[in-house]
Amino acid sequence: MSLRYLLDGYNIVHQMDSQEKIEDERLKLIHFVERLQPQGSSKNEVTIVFDGRPGLFSWQGAGGIKVLFSMEQSADDVIRRLVAEANNKKNIVVVSNDKELFLATRAQGAKIVNVQKFLAQPHPSTKGVRQDQGKEKEPSKYIPKTLEFKINAEMEDIWLKKKPKER
Repeated sequence: MSLRYLLDGYNIVHQMDSQEKIEDERLKLIHFVERLQPQGSSKNEVTIVFDGRPGLFSWQGAGGIKVLFSMEQSADDVIRRLVAEANNKKNIVVVSNDKELFLATRAQGAKIVNVQKFLAQPHPSTKGVRQDQGKEKEPSKYIPKTLEFKINAEMEDIWLKKKPKER
């Protein structure tokens, strides 16, 4: 079951602590989603909705990410409409810190994720990292058995003062 993420673009951009031109901030968000996949899987669809018109903004899509501009209405209205039109509202995840949007889309049956939680999602580059109560722990490590035995033998030689074995 793949999910459809609807991102409140400027609401997220303003949480990313960037002081760049608005076009650069939009691209930063798009590249963040492409590269780090906070939506969890490349199979999950992502639509980023920005208020207003694109102006000179151009972007060549990759990774299944769609970018919409709300034109004459608000991005919140577009997101509400997309949720209302969805066949399976339980597969919709709305990402925003806008309380009104949060309540309206949840009432329609969509899942809600706040911006900070979305931006802090573990991504493929941090697979194996557990998050307990918001605190990141060490990544899980895997050592092949052959290497494990070799390391143990070397440590025994060092710490137990045994004669090094011929290898």
